[in-house]
Amino acid sequence: MPAGAFPVVAVALESPPRDAREAAYYRALAAYVGERGGLVFGASPAFLARATRRGVRGFSLLNSPGKPGTYPAPHVVYNRLRRRTAESSPVWEAALRRLARLQVVVVNGRFLDKWAVHQCLAATSLRRYLPPTTPYTDGAHLRRVLEEWGSVYLKPRNGSGGRGIFVLTRLDPSSEPADSSPTSVSAGEKTPRTLRGEELPVRIRTSTSEEPAVLSLRDFLRRTHRRLRRHGYLVQHALPALRLRGRPADVRAVVVWDGERWRVASAVLRLGRPGSPVSNIAQGGTALPLRRTWTRLRHLYPRLPRTDAPLRRLARLAAQALDGCAFVPIGELGVDLLPTPDGRTYLLELNAKPDKRSARPGLPPTVPVLHRMFVAFARRRYPPGNRHFT
Repeated sequence: MPAGAFPVVAVALESPPRDAREAAYYRALAAYVGERGGLVFGASPAFLARATRRGVRGFSLLNSPGKPGTYPAPHVVYNRLRRRTAESSPVWEAALRRLARLQVVVVNGRFLDKWAVHQCLAATSLRRYLPPTTPYTDGAHLRRVLEEWGSVYLKPRNGSGGRGIFVLTRLDPSSEPADSSPTSVSAGEKTPRTLRGEELPVRIRTSTSEEPAVLSLRDFLRRTHRRLRRHGYLVQHALPALRLRGRPADVRAVVVWDGERWRVASAVLRLGRPGSPVSNIAQGGTALPLRRTWTRLRHLYPRLPRTDAPLRRLARLAAQALDGCAFVPIGELGVDLLPTPDGRTYLLELNAKPDKRSARPGLPPTVPVLHRMFVAFARRRYPPGNRHFT
């Protein structure tokens, strides 16, 4: 390994990447940074918890992925832990304490809380871009918003990858509920007394089911009420989405701090898996280059902006606004945007762990900007609004 490498970056991973596309991404990242005098390697939370100023155990992300070795102490730790349970584990907490004592910057130290992000953005001028969203409280509340909005998303506030999502659509009260239950709706939970009488029929789709189900709202809540409360679900207005090839479409922009400004490093149009109500790549969605697809979208939806530039600008503004709330040191965000047929654009979510499974050949477009981000954080050139570093 190079002597005096700068910056030295440890990518926090539970284990060496097994997914071929993810491994290819980290291999490209390690090679690009290495060619410019830096060093990128992987390290588990257990390795980082035992780091010293002399060095740390880790594993290669290059040609021998997973090969263990000893590496220099990092200037930056790039948190790419895949599971929220890993971030809440005692060993990761120990790693964070050790890295703080060593004055090592941890970029994107935690997954983001969707409700905290919504509240942060709602306190800024970007509030007009947010879909109506509220925490789930009880069946009466859910019925009220269904009657007002017609269709809603139910999302776990600490969810990721499109998992655990329900989409409920209000049906005409004369509809006959089907004798079926959607995938992932847990049976056997008793209905709280306050939820009885919720006979409103609803069509229910989930992020994993192939076909929708029709139930009364009461029956749906009998199976899910405790889960919705326990996991802090949010209720969000399901706004009309663009459709391409009969599939729902939205935009994912990856925004990175490059030491001087927030920059859109990549932007794709995401198409949901056929039959799925969500567009997440982790749930079988497809990513298409945004700029090459935008002309076709405008042909189908002429009220859309002439170019995708307004969406990219909104993604940068969202990153700046969230950075000002300073939940954790932030250097990279996945910003989910929903252009609608009437020409408006909404901010759906901001995520601290954008997917790295790129199917595009060649150098991933985010790699050069991530290199600049690593250099900036290693030199303590942080985003100006980030109170963690004042």
